[in-house]
Amino acid sequence: MPIEKYLTPPQGVREALRRGLELHEAGASGDGLQPETVAWARRMASGEPASRDKIIKMRAWHARHAVDKRPGWDNPPTPGYVAYLLWGGEPGRVWSNKVAAMIDREEAGKAMKTIDRKSVRISDGDLADEAGVFTGYASIFNNVDQHGDVVMPGAFRKSLSERGNVVPLLWQHDTTEPVGVLELVEDSKGLRVVRGEINLETARGREAYALLKQGAIKGLSIGYQVVQDGWQGKVRQLKELKLLEVSLVTFPANELASVTSIKNDYGSEHQARMAQVLTLIEVGMNNLVMAKAMMEALLMEGPEESTPPEGAAPEEPGMPEEGEPEMDTLAALLRAALKG
Repeated sequence: MPIEKYLTPPQGVREALRRGLELHEAGASGDGLQPETVAWARRMASGEPASRDKIIKMRAWHARHAVDKRPGWDNPPTPGYVAYLLWGGEPGRVWSNKVAAMIDREEAGKAMKTIDRKSVRISDGDLADEAGVFTGYASIFNNVDQHGDVVMPGAFRKSLSERGNVVPLLWQHDTTEPVGVLELVEDSKGLRVVRGEINLETARGREAYALLKQGAIKGLSIGYQVVQDGWQGKVRQLKELKLLEVSLVTFPANELASVTSIKNDYGSEHQARMAQVLTLIEVGMNNLVMAKAMMEALLMEGPEESTPPEGAAPEEPGMPEEGEPEMDTLAALLRAALKG
């Protein structure tokens, strides 16, 4: 079923949005709320479908702000509680997580289908163990993000000194989807990724790597708890943060936080061929069924019972006929991979 059929907000989400809009109109939302958030809440409360981008942003917002929930924040309603409702409340969290996961699978399938020999650049100077390694910035200082927050220089210094500079790398702030680790330092610009390593032994890691190489995602986002903050007008200044994790995300709240470079080189022809075989298997059940049928054809097909032209060389048993390029390609991949 097309994902568009799931983009209409369920009844529970619309009710949460309407309650959030009532509180906002009553002045309970505070100064930091973004106009775009209110506009989207009005449209979805009336039953208008969300966009794919909005679904991804909803998932990221709920994951990032889960630590802000406090007992009693709804009585009287705090600005944080109003924002929570304007992002769909708990029904919105569940709904956006479900639909965003569907979008992830669809995008990963598209990305992995594009991986072929042309996307694997190999040269004599490449390092054999650098596949999945990247650099970038997980947070940029003095830049107001989409939620009206700005991270101040020095915000991570204490956290990094206490916990060490290696933190988990998650997929879209999902604590059940770790995809690697990061080595971080705080410099004058922000929270710099000295070395990020995506774990290519995991299916989600390979999908994330494929999407990074394709350019479908490049955003980085931090998961944190606020230790010390302050306000300058309508902007919240985050002065000290307890860093929990960093995530690869489709839409970072801080648009300047992103992966800046990624190694996409496999160290040998053998690894490149094996990656192609893995791609055929992992893009989904349809491709798996196709690969199985093609393999069966390779195993079962024999020479046609016809008399070859006089002087022609006899065909090898089990070889596919010409004019079947997909079968030839798969056969060549498998033979080459098995030879190593």
